[in-house]
Amino acid sequence: MSLLDPNAPYRRSLVLAGGGIRVAYHAGVLLALEEAGLTFRHVDGTSGGIFGTAMLASGITPTDAARHWRRLHLGGFMKPLPFWDYLRWGALPALGSATGVRDKIFPELGISPDRIRSNEDADFTFNVCNFTQKVLQSIPGPEVTVDYLVAGISLPLFMPAVPIAGESFLDGVWIKDANLTEAYNRGAEEVWLVWCIGNTPTYRSGLFHQYVHMIEIAANGALFEEMDQLFARAAREGRAFRIHVLAPEYALPLDPDFVTGKIDADTLINMGYAEAKRYLAHPRALTGAQRGNPAVYAASTAMREPGPALHFRQQFRGRLAGRERQVNLGFFLRPTGPQLFGSLVWDKDKTVSGFDVTASIPAPGQCALSFRCLVDGQEYTVEVHLNMRALSSASVTLWKDRQVAGSAQLYQSFGQRLRNRWFAYVIGVDGVFARIKARQQLKAIFTQKPIAP
Repeated sequence: MSLLDPNAPYRRSLVLAGGGIRVAYHAGVLLALEEAGLTFRHVDGTSGGIFGTAMLASGITPTDAARHWRRLHLGGFMKPLPFWDYLRWGALPALGSATGVRDKIFPELGISPDRIRSNEDADFTFNVCNFTQKVLQSIPGPEVTVDYLVAGISLPLFMPAVPIAGESFLDGVWIKDANLTEAYNRGAEEVWLVWCIGNTPTYRSGLFHQYVHMIEIAANGALFEEMDQLFARAAREGRAFRIHVLAPEYALPLDPDFVTGKIDADTLINMGYAEAKRYLAHPRALTGAQRGNPAVYAASTAMREPGPALHFRQQFRGRLAGRERQVNLGFFLRPTGPQLFGSLVWDKDKTVSGFDVTASIPAPGQCALSFRCLVDGQEYTVEVHLNMRALSSASVTLWKDRQVAGSAQLYQSFGQRLRNRWFAYVIGVDGVFARIKARQQLKAIFTQKPIAP
């Protein structure tokens, strides 16, 4: 079943909020929503949410969106301005250029303004800040140009404003990071909001963290106010209206971690998929009953503290159930134990994310985990047993219909082990020495004391 249906009898809107390029997470959420049989008549994107909206509007399916994100070369996000611009520091328009996004990122993600303008699978809207007028402007799909798409992700300081028809346009995040009002005005009875902007109580040190905090304050504050206004409006108009909020359990790693390889698209996609599947099993929509209760709105995007946590990845490859396959594992070691996300490379053209991940440490240095996944509508369970001290191989069993479909020892190359060791890092802790200490303490979780599931 398609995720989009302009003639669906139930008026449902999908709203993709921002969150930088970490919104590879959105692709996993879209996969889960599609599998659940949900259909949307309208899709709206703001800031980083423009990527997912533009991909859907370009005719890209959630499966293909995940494939594009996994293969994306992130270097396109880091194109500098012409050299001479940096010599006039006082008149520098931004720290970087948008040429890489225009010429590399959009094409690699399959985004095509021409296809967006002609797409009738749903209504699509893209939000930009009209800096000249200081208002949020919603651009409908038939009017989209590449300039509007670039403007919608041009965050002040990092990318320059985009001139369009004599006015300047920027990322809309400082006004709002999700346009629920546009969905309401288009007749939505139900909104599914995918939220990636952080909402944790800790105020972090450092200029970059504090810049991020300003975005978090503006985005979350505008969202809570808009929710309350729309519920009040729905009450006045006698109209049914509810909002589902899908947000990560823990705040996502920031963009620099993604660009420098400390987190990868596969892990972000797997996180979005697993967490959306968990939400769909027990959905809890906000309704007018929460009107006037800001604590409930705040709780809808609240996330647990991200750290201290040690993140690292592992990939084990070999012949399993008759063909070459690979198991990808993303670990977050936390004081409470491991948090894991996984995917199975079924063949060279198909990678499937896992859900219902369980993990335990039956003995020091040992880890046992499993996750479920869907391949062409068939459900499989992947069981993995590994020695966390060596990480050169893993014992993997593939189950289908409670029968063993295959069992084998899969191996990780020496080069991959070195690479994963290099990119392992501690999040949620500030200061070099504090991170070194946290890393040692977190590694001890796997190597010294048993932990129950």
